[in-house]
Amino acid sequence: MVPDRPHGKWSDPRVPHKGWECIGVDECEDLTTCEMCETAEIRYAHHMQHQDYPTMLTVGRQCAEHMEEDYVRPREREARVRSTTLSRKRWLTRQWKLSAKGHDYLKTRDGFHVVIWPNQNGTWGGKVTDTTNDQAITSKKRYESKTAVKLAAFNAMQVLKQRRDQDRPS
Repeated sequence: MVPDRPHGKWSDPRVPHKGWECIGVDECEDLTTCEMCETAEIRYAHHMQHQDYPTMLTVGRQCAEHMEEDYVRPREREARVRSTTLSRKRWLTRQWKLSAKGHDYLKTRDGFHVVIWPNQNGTWGGKVTDTTNDQAITSKKRYESKTAVKLAAFNAMQVLKQRRDQDRPS
């Protein structure tokens, strides 16, 4: 933190304080410092952009709330990221079943069917289907391990969830 700016960029009149837009939220591997207040240690990074500011700022939820002048959506976005992070950690501990063809599969409560299989060259592939709308993603990449393909399937499921949410009428 710069000593003559006790409130970070909030004290800088050249930095817009309102009208920012969040372009994404993610979890930081290590704690990082909010680029707006320059004091808060953050785990969840809100990436903010403004048409009158040249660079994106990575900030904590509280600064994001003030920058957007919205005290609901930043909390909701962060809660979704937290939930996804916890789900990803539990994903590998789920009990997979064995299909008649000998492939591991899983049916989720939220409408996904996930199948993974070994390839002849020792790599792994998989497919995730959203059973609510029959959209599917089949891996083109070959994965080195069963764990790697299961994590890729989790990521594909998140993509299909986003598509599902975008297709829902508001």
